[in-house]
Amino acid sequence: MANPFERFTQGVARLTAQAAELRNERSQNEQQILRLQVRQGELDGLLADIEGQTLTLAHSYTEAISHATPDRTTPEDTKPIIVSDDEDATITLTPRSNQIRPISPPYHAPAPQPVLQPLQHHIIHAKYPTVVYLDGVWTEIWCGTCGANSDRQRRTFFSGASGLFRHWNKMHMDGKSTLNASLASCGRRILDDEEVLV
Repeated sequence: MANPFERFTQGVARLTAQAAELRNERSQNEQQILRLQVRQGELDGLLADIEGQTLTLAHSYTEAISHATPDRTTPEDTKPIIVSDDEDATITLTPRSNQIRPISPPYHAPAPQPVLQPLQHHIIHAKYPTVVYLDGVWTEIWCGTCGANSDRQRRTFFSGASGLFRHWNKMHMDGKSTLNASLASCGRRILDDEEVLV
């Protein structure tokens, strides 16, 4: 039978292993959430682009049909209309007024869409993956320990907060950290409004 100290060390080892598994699962979930948030941002942009193209197309169509109103008078419309039974009476050709005219509602500019706040850790643009929405502002981030903002082996910038976390956790923390800890220690520069609009 194990003595109390052995039971204690076995219990601590078991609980430590369980805690490590849970931390690992939590870290994977955080990374998956970030990937989904980035994808959601991309989809929002694509949908907004499609909506804009649809409105432009509808406007072009409305303009085209309002300027092109062909005469759709048929031969039946130009048959003489007899105004008297008298043979000496004048017969006039009067086309009937049944031309088809498109009814085009006046074009109204779409109501402005509400400005959606980006989600935490969204990347501002694929060209600038180290600029993320962090604590309510667009922020450029880099490793607070070594100053890196890119993967030297792949020659690519970190992919947002999750890329910074992967670097920091692997290079500086031996896989024992969290996303929030990496962001708390990262270097930051808040972008001004002019930089965001560019």
